[in-house]
Amino acid sequence: MKNSKKSLNINLFAGIFCLAMSALFLYASWTYPKLDRADLIVSARMFPKIVSVGMLVSSVAIILQALLKPQPRGAYTGEEKREYLRVLIVIALCVAYVLVMPFLGFLIASVIFTAAAQIIFGNRNIPVLILVSILFPAALYAAFRYGLSVLLPAGLFGF
Repeated sequence: MKNSKKSLNINLFAGIFCLAMSALFLYASWTYPKLDRADLIVSARMFPKIVSVGMLVSSVAIILQALLKPQPRGAYTGEEKREYLRVLIVIALCVAYVLVMPFLGFLIASVIFTAAAQIIFGNRNIPVLILVSILFPAALYAAFRYGLSVLLPAGLFGF
C-alpha cells in the first residue's frame, strides 16, 4: 500500500533557502564601503563576496541534485523533530547574539552565547561549561585585538 501523504524533498527546500540567503549576502557585500588605497589588494568586501559566491554555487548544485535525483522522505521521527528544533533555537540565539553585541560588547555577549549554545547541545558539566564559556571568547578577543589589531565591539562596559 502506497503512502498517501506527499513526500518532502528536503534538499530542494534547503537549496532554495540557501540560494536566497546567498543572494542576500552577496547583495549586502556590495554595500560595504570601497577603500581607495593603492596598497590595499583585498578590501573588507572581498571575503563576504567569496563566501557568498561559494554558497550560491553550492546552493545551485544542491537544487540540481534535488531535481535530478530526488530523495523524498516521509515524516520526521520525534528525535529528528527535536534536533531540528534545537537547530532553530541556535539560529535564533545567533540572531540575538548579533543584536545584543553592540550593547553588551564582544566579550560579554560571547560568554553568554557560548554558555547558552553548550546548554542547548546538552553540556551539563558546569565547570567545563563555565571554563569554555569564558576562555574561548577571551582567547578570540586576545587573538583579534592584540594579534590582528582588530577592534571588536566594546559595549556598555568598555571591554
